[in-house]
Amino acid sequence: MKITAWMVLLSEGGMESYYIDMALKSILPHVDSIYIQDQGCTDDTIAVAKAIVGDKVPLHVEEISTGLPRFHPDYDEPHFRSLALKGAEEVFEPEWLLKIDADDFYTEHFWEQVRAAEASGKLAEYNSVRHGSDRFVMPGYRACSPHAKQVVDGYSYYDPHVHLWRAGLGVEFVKNAEMTGFMHCVTFPQPDPSLWIPGVCNIHFHKSFGPKSFPFWHEGGDVFDDTIPFNPKEQAPNWFAHDLNMGTAVKSHYVFPNYVIKKWKKWGVYPGYDWEGNRIKN
Repeated sequence: MKITAWMVLLSEGGMESYYIDMALKSILPHVDSIYIQDQGCTDDTIAVAKAIVGDKVPLHVEEISTGLPRFHPDYDEPHFRSLALKGAEEVFEPEWLLKIDADDFYTEHFWEQVRAAEASGKLAEYNSVRHGSDRFVMPGYRACSPHAKQVVDGYSYYDPHVHLWRAGLGVEFVKNAEMTGFMHCVTFPQPDPSLWIPGVCNIHFHKSFGPKSFPFWHEGGDVFDDTIPFNPKEQAPNWFAHDLNMGTAVKSHYVFPNYVIKKWKKWGVYPGYDWEGNRIKN
């Protein structure tokens, strides 16, 4: 199962470089090559990526200019995602393609389930793998937004995505008609059929901790200084208690690797909880 992971990067001020080491560490033992589309990073994101990957797997960095900031209304996300996907296929000729962003993280459970399906021959029946794309409000508590739930075979998947699919299917990206705004695109044609994998498989860190979190913490109308360590529960209580966050969050037994917790500890504080999300008894 030859897998190429691919990503699109445009970072300044450490916005992506803060996360990218965690993303790459979560996939390096499991992929055969990595393709990066560098849209003009002005910080050390690419340098960090090269240092983390080293000589572990082949890495190809394709430099391309969009002429626009990543979140500009005229930025054509589907076009550049498709371009990166095509580049990854042409450079490495993989059997499977894995989409990953700088603030994405794949769990060992995900890889264990994929490899088990491959070993049993079950994966041969499918063109892709579909899983929940979870977000943790704090260590040990997984957000369970009712607006992003899909139930399959009695299991609830939150924000389900296809990030791993067979190469050679002619998959591209198009605007997601169900989403407003200019971001968020989807694969077309869908690489069906998909094998659904339950459990915590893929995690987004952009609202949990790190520099991308501040804009989201401000969404609740809370007023605070963007300083670290940050206490979301006390400094952004409206955001924290919202039904998209701790308002519907559930306890999770997933334990993050040390290299994630180490960063999270420096960024945030959660009085009354330990770093597995358990309540501390007085």
